[in-house]
Amino acid sequence: MLVNCAVYQDGKRLAEITKREIKSYLSRPDCFVWVALFEPSPEELDEMAEEFGLHELAVDDARHGHQRPKIEEYGDSLFAVLHTLENVTTPGGDEELLAGEIALSRGDRKGAIGLFRAAAASEAKVNYAEPPDWDLPIREWLGRALMLDGQFAEAEKTYREEIARSPRNGRALFGLAEALAKQGKNTSAELVRKEFEAAWKDADHKLSTEMFIPK
Repeated sequence: MLVNCAVYQDGKRLAEITKREIKSYLSRPDCFVWVALFEPSPEELDEMAEEFGLHELAVDDARHGHQRPKIEEYGDSLFAVLHTLENVTTPGGDEELLAGEIALSRGDRKGAIGLFRAAAASEAKVNYAEPPDWDLPIREWLGRALMLDGQFAEAEKTYREEIARSPRNGRALFGLAEALAKQGKNTSAELVRKEFEAAWKDADHKLSTEMFIPK
């Protein structure tokens, strides 16, 4: 079923169009045509393949739902399978964690911090179990976002909370040392670095302070 068919030019929506107008707009410079289909029939997919000139392998992929996210190149076209975020709440805060990481990748540090705080609050509501039902150190993400935002005292507090939960968490120790150093607490930072080195001595990769540098 066709839900929506619209044309955009230079980033602005021009109008809704019919399926038969797609080709004419695609030939215009800087034009983008958006078509939303819900549970399309084979005939509708064939029609879209004709209008957009889609590769037969891309169309074949589109006929089979529930695929893993991916991007594939077919001739001069890119075929992408995307899974959208849903505004639902589950124990542990995994949705907030993912949304926070996406916000951080866009440079929205304030938004990311809010989402990571919400994820940490959700994590705190998970019942105690051995092994834990939720084993992602959310405060590592929160601490990094706070560091990127220049909130070094808050980052220190966050990393200390994580270390209280997991005393030999090398990433939290590394972050705490950097948060202390940024505040000029150099003696404390050196002591924490020694703890980090002891915890990280058998790790197969190195941590870098570049993770705390805004891009």
